[in-house]
Amino acid sequence: MLESGPRSPQVFPRKCRPANAAESDRLISITEKKSASEARAMQAGVIDRVLRDYRRILTAQTACVPVERPGFSGAVVVRIESPAGPFCLRGWPLGTESSERILALHEFLAYVREQEINYIPVPIACDEGSTLVWIAGRFWQLEPWLPGHADFWSRPSDVRLAAAFRALCRLHQAACGFRPPRGRPSHLGPAEPAVAPTVLDRIELIERWNPIRLAVLRERICQCPGDGPAVALAAGRVLSGFERCAPRIERELRSASQMPVPLQPCLRDVWHDHVLFQDDEVSGLIDPSAARTDTVAADISRLAGSLIADDRLAWGRAIDAYQSVRQLSEEEAALVGILDRSGVLLSGMAWLERRYLEGVPFTGRALERLQRIAARLSLHS
Repeated sequence: MLESGPRSPQVFPRKCRPANAAESDRLISITEKKSASEARAMQAGVIDRVLRDYRRILTAQTACVPVERPGFSGAVVVRIESPAGPFCLRGWPLGTESSERILALHEFLAYVREQEINYIPVPIACDEGSTLVWIAGRFWQLEPWLPGHADFWSRPSDVRLAAAFRALCRLHQAACGFRPPRGRPSHLGPAEPAVAPTVLDRIELIERWNPIRLAVLRERICQCPGDGPAVALAAGRVLSGFERCAPRIERELRSASQMPVPLQPCLRDVWHDHVLFQDDEVSGLIDPSAARTDTVAADISRLAGSLIADDRLAWGRAIDAYQSVRQLSEEEAALVGILDRSGVLLSGMAWLERRYLEGVPFTGRALERLQRIAARLSLHS
């Protein structure tokens, strides 16, 4: 695997600073089910312009390869094949305005890699020294393409489950020692034990869904017959599940808001598609863009809920594997279940808000996610 260069991101290059809005092209996201070749043509050479900032690493003999399972964030993700090896070119979602937050994340990832966590992709410095460039209205970064496949659902096993949770715990252990350089702001800095930020965030999100807003959402679902019966059924099940479960889960969260827990840098969006395997070993934990200081219980609940849903025996094996590396406190262990239930509750509503209140069309994969969430909510009722 290629090294990432110096740990500290260099000063943001002058040529890469955001210019005026006229420079911003309307890029077609790979996440909108466009192949890498389509995106490359539609972006009128934008990717080529980005790659020219990495001449030190990349030669002219590069090729873009389609991404099999793109994500949902609105980021551009392209696999770059080159004589130096495969790379991942990531364009941050349009509207990401602050380079400071991204560079702070890069600093953290470089630190974790120094702690021998070799399954985290660390951005590579461009020719001018920064790990981030600005072209055509987006921030871009280049990182090694980690080997393996996100295939736990198609090849589940106790061995792979344990490997995933040991890998997560090793990452947590490495991350807790991170200290941002003096004077540099970071959302991943150390913190004293306190109420988990995720708990407070989720209480606020539940409160936002007042009766009036819920009624508007239900009406909008009924007004979109073009989505098809499968979408309408899944959306209705998610909304009904929220209305049944929200009061109880809000009480759980408010109880948890009286419970300080250790806080440290966490991934916060570690789920099935972000865990790569080679055979039975974890080869990658990818896309750490949501990372911030929080409770490790947020990562544990997110990963377990994604990989094994409501299989309680498998949950026990996952927690045992994590605790074979680092013991959870009593409060952290209690928080894992609370955050799993509240995560299921709110993730479905986030999808409905996106579609019916913000007008973003569903894709086939979004329907798949809605159906999984609806099934889990029915078990939590």
